[in-house]
Amino acid sequence: TGPDLMLTNPTAGTDEFLGQLSFNHANDALAAINAKTDGATDAGHIQFQTQKTSGALAERLRISGNNLHLNGGTDARIQLGSGGAGANQVSNNRSFQNRLRRNCNQTFATIFSCV
Repeated sequence: TGPDLMLTNPTAGTDEFLGQLSFNHANDALAAINAKTDGATDAGHIQFQTQKTSGALAERLRISGNNLHLNGGTDARIQLGSGGAGANQVSNNRSFQNRLRRNCNQTFATIFSCV
C-alpha cells in the first residue's frame, strides 16, 4: 500500500511498552502517546498522556481492545465543540454514568462500554 512507520518491541512481555511518541519542550515531556501490551502479548492499548501546569506527565485517556477510559478524577471530561463553559461536555460523574446505562443502545455501545 504505502509507507509505514513501525515502532516495535519484539521482546515485550504482557505489560510492556511497544513504542512512544513524546512531545517535549527542552527536556520537559509535555505530552506523549504510548502503546503497550495489555495483559497478553497479542492484546494492546494506547495511552494519551499530558502534563498540567506545574504537574507531572499523567495518563488522561486510554483506548484498549474494547474500552475507552477517561482518566483525571472528578475533573475528567470530554468537551464536544466550543459552546462555552460546561456546554456539550461528557463528564466523569455518577449521574451521567447512570443515564448512559439507562439509555444504552447500539449508538452508545460503539463508543462507550455499556453495562
